[in-house]
Amino acid sequence: MRLLFQNGHIVAQFNVIWEISLLMDLSAKGIGWASIYMEGKGEPIGRIHTTTHEVQLFAGNDIKHRQVVVLGPNSPTS
Repeated sequence: MRLLFQNGHIVAQFNVIWEISLLMDLSAKGIGWASIYMEGKGEPIGRIHTTTHEVQLFAGNDIKHRQVVVLGPNSPTS
């Protein structure tokens, strides 16, 4: 997926259907947030809400417009 800046907010742009399916599955299991990572980084840079798709970046993480990110396993900080 890509993260975009729109109207002062960061929004997710999904590239493949499995990203949405995974978030729906996590939501159905009662998991509210999923970690997001920059490709090749070991620590999550933020999280995405599994139902609303709200994106929150963790402190100290900056992104570029149209930044490619991936969903990954939740960490203790997410």
